Amino acid sequence: LMPVITAARVRLLTPEITGTGEDTTIEALIDAADAQIAQWCGIARASSGTYTLGSTAYVLREPDLHVAHDGRRVLLRVHNVTAWTSLYSDPLRAFGADTLVDSTTYETDALMCAFDLLPSATALTLERRGIKASVTAGWSTLPDDLEQAVAMQARHLFALRRSQGQSSVSEGGVSVSLRDETIPAAVAQALAPYRIPVL
Repeated sequence: LMPVITAARVRLLTPEITGTGEDTTIEALIDAADAQIAQWCGIARASSGTYTLGSTAYVLREPDLHVAHDGRRVLLRVHNVTAWTSLYSDPLRAFGADTLVDSTTYETDALMCAFDLLPSATALTLERRGIKASVTAGWSTLPDDLEQAVAMQARHLFALRRSQGQSSVSEGGVSVSLRDETIPAAVAQALAPYRIPVL
């Protein structure tokens, strides 16, 4: 997969980098930033086994989806669903063709990333892990605010390359505390609207 943003976007935020000589490193840091941000936002692990903001396939079961107490709504731990592939309801967890929920019996809620059963449809099973949903979700082109957040996180990781695992360094005979190797407050603030609440 291609990085979710370009190295050039990160270089705009990193004046100490001149030219394209560090682009391979920056692209690796973009991938790391993408994964960190997706996890921080609560997005499920993709079918490929990775965490990403990019468009990819998901096969979701609990705890990466939540079935409403009446069995009529399924909320997914993803953002920006672009294809609703299938929904299964099977208390035995075999997920054979006979347990595929007919797509004419539900609507999809793109804003909430949810399947909603029509009033005439039979409620879904409430058995633990008895629901399976397959979708494509994420962005092929990130919204501007997410792109900026990934660039800021990649720059943060770039700055930390020489100090990973250290809590302080000596500069001019003075011990200087280093920032935590987590998502900085400015990045977290930008990501707040994308954080998925615990379902």
